[in-house]
Amino acid sequence: MKAVGLLVASMVALSGCTQSIHFALPSGPLSLSFTVNGAPTKQCAISQDSEQYKTLSAWLRTHQDGWQSSVVSYVPSVVVAGNGFNLNFLHSSAILNHEGSQFTHPVSPSDYAFLVCGGNP
Repeated sequence: MKAVGLLVASMVALSGCTQSIHFALPSGPLSLSFTVNGAPTKQCAISQDSEQYKTLSAWLRTHQDGWQSSVVSYVPSVVVAGNGFNLNFLHSSAILNHEGSQFTHPVSPSDYAFLVCGGNP
């Protein structure tokens, strides 16, 4: 019982702390995929010289603060993946998995509306 209390206290302590994440997109192409109700619906590439890559890179630069460590599993929705990372946009959360750690950041769906494949999400 003592161990459960310690675990809960640790999770509460971790969930309330925000931190800065200095993550930059790796060079090279990224993949963009969309999943609805657990089923993949679309996938495409984001080239390094595209407006989507530049916009996502700028979003990451302007949202370095306010990330929270997370141990929760999230359903994939709008996922950008590259060498050693994936960034999942799910409703009002961005979930970054990088170097064995997971972090979340609040977002608005309009923050990632530019992520589309072939003109359609």
